[in-house]
Order: sequence, then C-alpha cells, then structure tokens
Amino acid sequence: MINLPDSPRSLGDLVGLGFRLVRKNWKSIVSIFLVPSLFFSMALSGSQFCFVHWVQAQSLDPGFFAVHMACGLGLVLVMIACQWEIALRSCAFIRCVLSIDKEYSVAYEYARGRQREIMTVYAVSFMLPTLVAIIWTLLFVSTLYLGTGDTLGKVLCIVLGFLEGLTFVVAFSYSLLYTAIAFVAVCGTESGIKDSLKEVFVLSGTAVMRGLSYTCLLLISIFIVTLPLYLPVIFLGIWEGYVQGKMDEINFPVYLRVLEAISSCIINMLSLGAALSGVALFCRDVKMRRQGLDIDEGLSKMAYLPSSHQSKH
Repeated sequence: MINLPDSPRSLGDLVGLGFRLVRKNWKSIVSIFLVPSLFFSMALSGSQFCFVHWVQAQSLDPGFFAVHMACGLGLVLVMIACQWEIALRSCAFIRCVLSIDKEYSVAYEYARGRQREIMTVYAVSFMLPTLVAIIWTLLFVSTLYLGTGDTLGKVLCIVLGFLEGLTFVVAFSYSLLYTAIAFVAVCGTESGIKDSLKEVFVLSGTAVMRGLSYTCLLLISIFIVTLPLYLPVIFLGIWEGYVQGKMDEINFPVYLRVLEAISSCIINMLSLGAALSGVALFCRDVKMRRQGLDIDEGLSKMAYLPSSHQSKH
C-alpha cells in the first residue's frame, strides 16, 4: 500500500502517513468496508426509526410493541453480524498495511482462520472503553450530588470534577490505546490471546504519555477531517426544525434519514481506514523504539543481499 518507514517517526508524521495511506488507497478501502458499513448504517438508522416511531405513537397495544421490538432486535442482530465482518476485514487490512501479506485475499483467509481470537479482542476493544465511561459517569453523578450541599461541598464538587475530568481523559485514552494495540498484535502474529495481551501490556506501558498523546492526536485529526462530511446533515436537520417550527421534536423526513445513513457510511469507512492505519503504524513505531524492529529488518536485508547476489552468478 505504501512504503513503511524504516526508522522511528514523530507522532505528527505517523498521523500524516496514516491519512496519506487512506488518500492513496481510498478505492481499496471503500471496496473492503463498503458492504458491511452500508448495512450497519442502514440497520442503525432503522433501529432508531423503530424506537422513535414507537415513542411518538404513544401506544400501549402489546402487538404494536411486539412488532417494533422484533424489528429492533432483528436490526441489532444485523449490526452485530456487520461488526463481525468489519472486524475480520480490519484484520486483513492491518496485515496489508504492515506488509505481512501482499494480497488482501490471503490476509482475509488468515483472519477467517483466527476468528475466535480476533473477535475476542475486538469485543474487548468495545467493552473496556465502555466500562471506563460507565465508571466515570457514576463518579461524575456522585460529585454533582455532593455539590448540592453547603459551600464546602460545592468547592469539593469543583475540585473533584476537574480531577475526574483529567483522569477520565487519561483512562479512556489508555483503554483505547491498549485495546487498539492488542488488536494489531493479534492480527499480526500467530501467538495466542494471552501472549499477545502480555506483549501489548509491555509495549503500551513503556511509553504511556507518548501513546496517550498519539491517541488524542489521531482521534482529533479524524474528527476534524470527517466533520465536514456530516455538516450537510446537521444543517438540513436544523432547516427541517425551522420549517416545522419545533426544534425539540423534529420529524425527520425520509430523504434526510437516507442522507444520514449514506454520510455515516462514508464517515465510518474513512474513519476506520485512518484509525487502523494510524494504530498499525504506531505499533510498528513502538516496536522499533523498544524492540529494535528496524535493526532486525535491516539485518535481514543485509543477510538476503549476498545470497541474492550469489544466485545471479
């Protein structure tokens, strides 16, 4: 896809290289992730429509409720199946980015053969950040309750809220960093989950601040790049609220829901490509700095050159 860097790079260089990879290979990325991303966006929009339609109907009829619940459950199953396929294709994409496999078909077959390990780490990558968010939300709620007391309680609420905000950013970023590197490790090696998680713990722990900074930089860059793609949906939603005369309960027309599904699909593909590329390149950079990966690759090339030269003679 691109020529991998043969030496450690700065955080900005890694993010730029990841976006450059997406720009040069956007057709391949679209062909890889289009189908599951499109079905996921459609299922997500459909499930939201079912819930909103049931709430707006304000009906207590058991049959009406059962139909909406059945449709919602079916769409949730479709989203799970789409995420399963996206995880396998993400693994194959990472192997192509790191030049482990030259052909996407070969990388995809590898992913199909290691579905259990890949899906386990992929599920943890969702659950761990979610668990962190739930714990800190409970802490925030408790702190707000503390602020309802006297002056001392209000002062403690401000101080604790500030500290909880800082620790949440650190904990959430580290959970994303750890699970992302774990996913790359499982995709790139033949080792089991336990060995991969041990290696990831060592790698992520050797440069925590650098990893947290890179995670924030990558997420902010993806948000800035993809935000203009969603602005038309936001502006059209505001316009519909203005036309309908009620901004709090907007009845979105069908064309706006279709446009939202299309824009979400495009954003998901570009974001996923940039995130996977960035994490894979960062993981390679960490191995260069901590395990001398660039030295090993250089020695391998030097060992190969004499033999290839002799074979010509």
